[in-house]
Amino acid sequence: MASIWQNKFFEKSKSQLSHLVPPQKHNKTYIIPTKFGFCFAGLLLVLLYCAFASGNNFLYLYTFFLASVGFTSLWLTHINLADVNIESLEFQEAFADSPTFALANIYNSSTKSRAFIEVS
Repeated sequence: MASIWQNKFFEKSKSQLSHLVPPQKHNKTYIIPTKFGFCFAGLLLVLLYCAFASGNNFLYLYTFFLASVGFTSLWLTHINLADVNIESLEFQEAFADSPTFALANIYNSSTKSRAFIEVS
């Protein structure tokens, strides 16, 4: 009996709140860390350990400031790449150790201009 009431309640609440949920996008942006990113994370861990060991408040402040700069750069990268799509990729045949090139059609589906996008 309780499950019937729960199902009715949840179905009603889903239909009432469906306009508040943004549509799901299947093209997700993945930001993959580089060697520099892993070294930066290691540096933050070492600084945090030193702050724990010494109890230095300035070192805590410096560590969390650097962490916030890192997270802000990830967020800005995501915002910069949000509506940029790669429509097609065309590759030429290539042999081992020979140079080649690829054609990529990159499309910006928003009206915002995108800065510093590099394909390599």
